[in-house]
Amino acid sequence: ALEASLWGILADSDADGLTNDFEYAVGTDPQRADDGMQAVHADFTELEGDRRLLRLSFQRRTDDPAISVAAEVSEALTGWSSDAGMIELLSTADLGNGFEQVVYQEVAPLVHPRTRLFGRVTVTRNGP
Repeated sequence: ALEASLWGILADSDADGLTNDFEYAVGTDPQRADDGMQAVHADFTELEGDRRLLRLSFQRRTDDPAISVAAEVSEALTGWSSDAGMIELLSTADLGNGFEQVVYQEVAPLVHPRTRLFGRVTVTRNGP
């Protein structure tokens, strides 16, 4: 029970809504609730003609090959996609500490009015 609630990879030790595994993958402290809320930044790139592109930026671990961290988008909170036709990796910058700063951006611009577009960051374990 303690693994599931306090120290396991799926636990949320600081009760901030983020698993310990997620916080490990993006370099935040799983013991500080306020730290995890700084993990992902979302904003928009403004284009001409009332169009804009959703952009997600975050740091991700590069020194653990068992973990993959990526951005996904969805128009309805279902059918999440990291497909290159929906969202692309715009830039990476090595932070020199086992992490890199990455920026993902949607491919097709939002045009008003449009259905909503949601973004999220996912962590996948590539092994045990």
